[in-house]
Amino acid sequence: MIFIFDKLTATIVAAVLFMMIFTLQMRVQNNSVEDTLFYQAKKATLSFAETLERDLSNAGYRNTPGNDVITAYTNVDYDSTEVTTLFQFWGLTSAGTRGEIRYVATQTDSLVVDGSAVPAFTVQRFENAGAGWSAAGGSTNSLVAFEIDTLDENDIHTTLPETRKLRIRMSNAVGANTMSQDGAHRVANQLRWGITLAPAGLSFQGYQG
Repeated sequence: MIFIFDKLTATIVAAVLFMMIFTLQMRVQNNSVEDTLFYQAKKATLSFAETLERDLSNAGYRNTPGNDVITAYTNVDYDSTEVTTLFQFWGLTSAGTRGEIRYVATQTDSLVVDGSAVPAFTVQRFENAGAGWSAAGGSTNSLVAFEIDTLDENDIHTTLPETRKLRIRMSNAVGANTMSQDGAHRVANQLRWGITLAPAGLSFQGYQG
């Protein structure tokens, strides 16, 4: 009887230890997956941010004084989330020549951020060096903020011809798992990036004298 009791106790202890090890292993595996997702999202976010910064820094490249640099600009309000859905301007193409650059934001999904469902977007980059528009890069499909503000030299919102500075704000959501909440994918973190630029090419935009 004692022998049977000892065997039963050993079996229970072994089962508990197995469950503890299994749980620990699953936590480590999940953490590893989340770390990998976060690293990949961070890398993709910074890569797109570098392209965006380079393009907007060169806004007005070889522009003739008096000519408009920004040729199209649209902001859309998505449930209190203002998104720049179109930003088009003269700048520097990937080939190193003067041409038009266009950024277009399109809604792709919904994500839960801080307990609230928000729209998610992808931003595509296009350029036209004179032979027509062609796709030339873009962001991930999980941006929850993308806004370009047109500012004057005093950092006040202004008209396109009077724009001298560009303020860019972007946020990329990083998924925690494949579970959903209220029909939207959950997220664990946001990668935020922003910068204010004063491209030299904007200096003589709208110049009359």
